[in-house]
Amino acid sequence: MGIPEEILNGVMGKLLTKPEELSLHELELNMKSNQPVLKASKKNIEIAETQLTLGKRQAIPDINVSAGYKRLTLENLDTVQMGIEIPAPFFNRNQGNIQKGKALSRKAKSENLSVYNELLFQLKKNFNSYNVERKRVIEYRDKILPKAEESLKLITRGYKEGEFDYIDLLDAQRTWAETRISYIESLKNLNLLIADIERLAVVKIGGQ
Repeated sequence: MGIPEEILNGVMGKLLTKPEELSLHELELNMKSNQPVLKASKKNIEIAETQLTLGKRQAIPDINVSAGYKRLTLENLDTVQMGIEIPAPFFNRNQGNIQKGKALSRKAKSENLSVYNELLFQLKKNFNSYNVERKRVIEYRDKILPKAEESLKLITRGYKEGEFDYIDLLDAQRTWAETRISYIESLKNLNLLIADIERLAVVKIGGQ
């Protein structure tokens, strides 16, 4: 009754049934290093910082030093004259581009922090849900499902020996089937969470 056994086994064969214990710290480190969205955001910071550096370099004036020989006729003297040429205005040179570069840099850093916080929020949320679902899967796998299977075996044997009636057998079969389906549903939820965590942290989660 219920879902055919071959379908149940086929579904379970595609799901990870022995999930490993995860470390949020390690997942976060992987996310920082490997998450493509964060990499793109950091690249925007690098571009903005490069533009700002170029703007500051362009603000440095080209100071020209000149030297010349001149003879003072009245004094009958030979002199060397030195001169320094500074372009004007000196203090306002390229300030517009520098301020623009600073604004772009602040914006890029703010966007990077916003992206990181959102990814971390999603990672923590899925991590917490994973731990809850992982405990549920282990409880079903190691306790609830074996108990339902053992009960079905005992009642089936007792039914054949006349100790239980047909209603008892049907009830045991229904309980076992419902428990199996609940277990598979929990496995499915767990594997969906694993897929989300792998996408966010850019890791491969092991298990069987």
